[in-house]
Amino acid sequence: DDGTYDVVSVSRQVPGTSRNKGTIEIRDGRLFMTGERGRGVGRVLKNRDGSLMMLVDATLSDNSTLRVELTPSK
Repeated sequence: DDGTYDVVSVSRQVPGTSRNKGTIEIRDGRLFMTGERGRGVGRVLKNRDGSLMMLVDATLSDNSTLRVELTPSK
């Protein structure tokens, strides 16, 4: 209800886990995330074939940037 989150992610490519806490706000049709290690904006997009994906652009606390494309699992 207050937009806070606590995420633990596990990567298949890099051994170990990553943890982050922060807040998520939905505004103007986008997902705004602010955490201990950076901030990002997510958007839901529709591909030409009609499938949905979420595109997240983020800037980390060290000023590096990343882009993540999330699609539903099959």
